[in-house]
Amino acid sequence: MPRARARLAAWAAIVLSFVTAGAVADDTALPPVVVTASAYSIVEGATSARQVDLREAAMLPMLDDDILRAVHMFPAVASNDFTARFHLRGGERSDVRVRLDGMELYDPFHLQDFGGPMSAIDRSLVGGATLLMGAYPPSYGAAGAGVLDIRSRRPGREKRAVIGLDLLKTMFAAEGAVGDGAYLFAARRGYVDLVLGIVDAIQPSDEKFRPRYTDLYTKIEYPLEDGASVTVSGLYARDTNLIDKVGETDDLDSAYENSLTWVRWRPAPSARVAFEAIPYVGYATGDRIEGKLDRDSRDLFYAGAKAAARLTGYGAHAPSAGVDARLANGVYDYTETVSPFPELTDEPAILTARAEVGGADISAFVQDEWRLSDSIGATYGARALWQTYRDGLTVSPRAGLAARVAPGLSWRLSIGSLAQPIGPHSIPVEAGMEEATGPERTDVVAAGAEYAPNDTVSLGAEAYYKRLRDLTGRDRDVGRKSQYFVLADAGVARGWELFARGRSTSRVTWAAAYTYAVSEREVSGKSYLSDFDRRHSVRLHGSWDVAADITLTAAWRFNTGTPVTPVEFVTDASGVVTGASVGLPNGDVRTPPFHSLDTRVTKQYHLATWRLTAYLQVTNAYARANVQEYAYDADDNYARVEERYLPITPTFGLSGSF
Repeated sequence: MPRARARLAAWAAIVLSFVTAGAVADDTALPPVVVTASAYSIVEGATSARQVDLREAAMLPMLDDDILRAVHMFPAVASNDFTARFHLRGGERSDVRVRLDGMELYDPFHLQDFGGPMSAIDRSLVGGATLLMGAYPPSYGAAGAGVLDIRSRRPGREKRAVIGLDLLKTMFAAEGAVGDGAYLFAARRGYVDLVLGIVDAIQPSDEKFRPRYTDLYTKIEYPLEDGASVTVSGLYARDTNLIDKVGETDDLDSAYENSLTWVRWRPAPSARVAFEAIPYVGYATGDRIEGKLDRDSRDLFYAGAKAAARLTGYGAHAPSAGVDARLANGVYDYTETVSPFPELTDEPAILTARAEVGGADISAFVQDEWRLSDSIGATYGARALWQTYRDGLTVSPRAGLAARVAPGLSWRLSIGSLAQPIGPHSIPVEAGMEEATGPERTDVVAAGAEYAPNDTVSLGAEAYYKRLRDLTGRDRDVGRKSQYFVLADAGVARGWELFARGRSTSRVTWAAAYTYAVSEREVSGKSYLSDFDRRHSVRLHGSWDVAADITLTAAWRFNTGTPVTPVEFVTDASGVVTGASVGLPNGDVRTPPFHSLDTRVTKQYHLATWRLTAYLQVTNAYARANVQEYAYDADDNYARVEERYLPITPTFGLSGSF
């Protein structure tokens, strides 16, 4: 569908989706399921090792002050300095879904040509977040690795506004009354392109680098008669990027746009039934041209409605069920040079895929929360998916059990199957595929324990095993090194985690985590390590309220290096490289271990009608030369070159609320 028609249809379709609102709803308003072995949360008033206080998370030393980067502190996460995306327990980055108020977001990241260094969700909007893994409850979807479930904060009726500025962007947020309801609005604009434009004016260059991004968020809550309510929400993001270098080989020109609008209707509260309905409509477009030949053009339009109901007051059981019906259409035009060193061959391999896939997706879940006793609870259920553009019905059952075996000591277990769908939004054209296939399957079991001997310390441990099946596609590894084209069809991920959290005094908090993890893939019966396999990881962070208005935070990160893909070069008699062959990473060679100390000091100033917050932070405070990857310099006879993560990097930020 052409982009102009997609936008027009998007706004027209929301009228249709209002008609279906009485028949469909979402599960977000339902109380959270607590019987799950694998979940970490950012909440107000953290009380366990699995939780981080929202205020503390807001003051962590992290680039761009991004809520998704705050998640990087959790033990199950594999991440790096250059992206807000992350791997979760051996899964690809694309196997992690992000939800906002119950709505799954499509690729909510800015500057995607550089890996997505920041998300499209401003931290000031966030009221809490939960990272779910393992065999999480069916009501949260079907992502193969896990779900980051973000909840926006409720707007107040008193007029307030926030203006912010940091190294990469400016932001504005406001809230207040509108009629009998309340609104929340936020807008951000990155200005890296403006800074670089000034630099060019002062010192002209033949190369241009112009990344630009913006996003808008709106939420309006409005009460209806008899206690019912309606909430209208919208999220919009746009990116453009231009890299114009000498010659054409490394040039890049791209544009991305993403929009989602949804309406939540809740009837009057009932002592027995919780119910809500959400019609929604959205679109996403992307056009990326790199070098002379490579292109990635995608257009997605979708509209639908979802519903869920939860029953309470029926003895030991609290059953719930929901349905999501969606119409979607995706158009793809993809061309990529897949030879790792195309300049070394007369006929480099070119992959071309063109696809248009559309139809209906209908998914449904049913689950039950069963209190077997005061100390034992279970959650069990299943999720089903039917797609009109392929044959077959997919069902993924899951179950969890939790038991309090002694005061302060709980055990948890979850087991199940996840079926991540392939549809109009996710056709793996980067693997040469032009139609939807069956879902990617993940079979997982996870077990854990948590011990809280008192109110000041909490300890936890968890182990997991995952078997990945029917894998399709691949994640693009953004970087300067050659792109090695490997399509895994199966895999295994296993590991265990130790984590602790405490409060030494009313002014000092700390957290520590250790992870042992193995991530393997298989192709044609051969096993190899994924390029994000990190056997050992350590995360330490602490927060100290030095004074009532000054907070010092610090975080130390360590992980073993990642596997290096072996490359063998062929040379002629004079030693000049004439060819190359690429193998599969086996762990014999890894990048050096990564470690970094990041610090931040936050100061608040209380003025007559303003509150000013300023922070100064330093990433990689002791200037560790961390290696991201190895590239090969064609101008130096393919000598190996270290591509590094951030050097010592000071950043700052200011925000004023009034």
